[in-house]
Amino acid sequence: MLLPRVQRLADAFVKACADQGIQVAITEGYRDPARQQRLYNQPYDGIDNDRDGRIDESDEKVTQAKAGESYHNYGVAFDIIFVVNGKRTYTGDWEKVGQIGESLGLEWGGRWTKFRDRPHFQLSLGYSISKFIRKEVDYSQFN
Repeated sequence: MLLPRVQRLADAFVKACADQGIQVAITEGYRDPARQQRLYNQPYDGIDNDRDGRIDESDEKVTQAKAGESYHNYGVAFDIIFVVNGKRTYTGDWEKVGQIGESLGLEWGGRWTKFRDRPHFQLSLGYSISKFIRKEVDYSQFN
């Protein structure tokens, strides 16, 4: 579950994309710590996560964040996927959706330099992840 302000932005983002002729779906918002850790453990889980016949390649890495270290764990981040002809795909105009998200005040993971995460959008309001971890966040700003 996303925090209320983030949910409203996510809904506005999906609508703004649709208004531009781009259909997207939110694939994930809040992540519990167990799921976050499972994602972090990829590609070291012995599974062919990208289904290319090779196991545990570096390009199968899903996230750099351990449990508790992701904005998803605090309900302020969501991921998207494109929907084309009723089918979900990661092929689409990432730059355009990134611009749409940024126009709404969201931070887009596609601009990150260390680990680009194009499907990721978040509203941190300037709070670092360490502030979330240490519970130094004024959550009323997310209502």
